[in-house]
Amino acid sequence: MPNSTPTAAPTATAGEVVRYIAHDLRQPLSTIESIAYYLDITLPDTEVQVRAQIGRLQQMVEQCNCILTDAIHYLQAAPPRMELLDLSELISETLAEWAGEGASRVHYEPEQQVAAVLADASQAQHLLCNLFRFFQQAAHGGDVCIRTWTVDERTCLEFSGPAPDYDAESLATLFEPFNAHVPGGSGLALASVLHIVEAHGAALDASFDARGDLRVRVTFR
Repeated sequence: MPNSTPTAAPTATAGEVVRYIAHDLRQPLSTIESIAYYLDITLPDTEVQVRAQIGRLQQMVEQCNCILTDAIHYLQAAPPRMELLDLSELISETLAEWAGEGASRVHYEPEQQVAAVLADASQAQHLLCNLFRFFQQAAHGGDVCIRTWTVDERTCLEFSGPAPDYDAESLATLFEPFNAHVPGGSGLALASVLHIVEAHGAALDASFDARGDLRVRVTFR
């Protein structure tokens, strides 16, 4: 009988593995979130300590979802699906979703008739959310400014605000992986922003202005 040589098993990329794991984890996380919501609306208001634990559970589910999403975008597990997007509308939706009590005041200053950008909607929203969350944390309650404008047929997006915990040295490694700038984060939030920028053929620049505020600018081609 001739010897049979086993064929090599197909090798999955890191991105495919993360997407598979994320897909399988989303369902139990969603179930946990639903149970927490049910308990929250059915428990009497007198159960203060229990309600506090439910709140922590909901925060942990949100944290897990953010970590999974950061990993997916960092590994570019899905290529960008380009479409024309209204950047001003996307920013307004993001601010409405993330703004809350105790958060920094955010000033959005859009230029009139900002050109639409060609981008992947999901990835663009992830970019906005991560920059927003980072500046909320870095500003320590200080005002954060978001600006958009068009120059030379290119659309610019800029976040700026105080960042007392950062200096020129930390700026050099701001977008490197495994730097957890947000408590409980994966350390891939800003690294995934850089990968999204690169996947869109855009440019990213980070610097300090004359007042010492941190500025992060994305220029879409």
